[in-house]
Amino acid sequence: MPSTSVRQYLLFRQKKNSSGGLVIILSSFLCLFLLLLALIKIFLTQWWTPTRLQRSMGRQGIKGPSYRLVHGNTKQILDMKNEAIRRSKSLSHDLFPLVLPHYNSWVKMYGKIFFNGMVLNLSW
Repeated sequence: MPSTSVRQYLLFRQKKNSSGGLVIILSSFLCLFLLLLALIKIFLTQWWTPTRLQRSMGRQGIKGPSYRLVHGNTKQILDMKNEAIRRSKSLSHDLFPLVLPHYNSWVKMYGKIFFNGMVLNLSW
């Protein structure tokens, strides 16, 4: 049978180990909670708010290109810019279709007021 000092040491060691496990569990839950909050914030800013705004603007009669998650309309804009660069350039002072072909196209499709993601665009 172990002596009392050895028994006390073993009890102390057991208590110390049990409190360390509690700290690990609590810190794990805190990390998971913070990760969940970050994911909710990303969802709200990247998906919920833009689609809610687009629906709200659509109900008011303001249309625009549809929202796409993460990259938005960037691919469509780049394709239109590359196409505008490839087209033959005539000597003209009308640079709007060459510099901003996506806006030119969207103004023709949706009118002078249209909604693009998080921005309301007004063209003169």
